[in-house]
Amino acid sequence: MENKMRVIETKAFDKIKWACQRLTRGWDDRAVWNIDYYLACLLPGLLTELKEKGNGFPCALIPDDIGENITEEVEKKCREKWNEILDAIIEGFEEYKKLSSCLLHPDFKMEKFEKGFALFKKHFSSLWY
Repeated sequence: MENKMRVIETKAFDKIKWACQRLTRGWDDRAVWNIDYYLACLLPGLLTELKEKGNGFPCALIPDDIGENITEEVEKKCREKWNEILDAIIEGFEEYKKLSSCLLHPDFKMEKFEKGFALFKKHFSSLWY
């Protein structure tokens, strides 16, 4: 019984310690143990929030021949393209979570992650409201 209480106390202490770490530095020790999985879990939620609440799209999505005369139709197409890009990135990281969690099917391929990660790298500096 004493060992069981010690385990419960240790788990409670760890939860409090991790909560304090998240409050003071924004992440806890568990994130460092598996940074790739931590980011794969974090990024889809952040990107979904950006997709839902963002109010723009990268200028690079505007066709070169448009110039400064951006019509509502062009803006709509650019927003749709940006949402498709964000969806592909989200889907890629969701697939990576499955890989990291060993929830693989025999036909699992990394194609979605590779595509999403390539888009993530390409548009990294455009990930803001």
